[in-house]
Amino acid sequence: MRGRKKTYTVTFSDTEDQTIRATAASLSQPYRDVQRARALVMCADHPDWSDAQVAAQIGVSDRMVRAWRKRWCETRSIQEAPRSGRPRVFSRCGVCPGH
Repeated sequence: MRGRKKTYTVTFSDTEDQTIRATAASLSQPYRDVQRARALVMCADHPDWSDAQVAAQIGVSDRMVRAWRKRWCETRSIQEAPRSGRPRVFSRCGVCPGH
């Protein structure tokens, strides 16, 4: 496919390839991890595909595929990026005070 050259090209080492493909085929891993792994496998197997083509196969937006591709190339991880801001705090008893 013609067009702009991809900034982030997905490649795997042998161990990463086994791990990512196992995650992509998993029925017990969190669904978000399976989706990310499937997208990365498609990006690696079809380097000529656009982010929109990969997204259409998986059922997500091309922005998500672009973000996952970038995160993989920068961190080699399919985990979510850390969130900004203060983490949520819950009381031990699980009941909100004053209710």
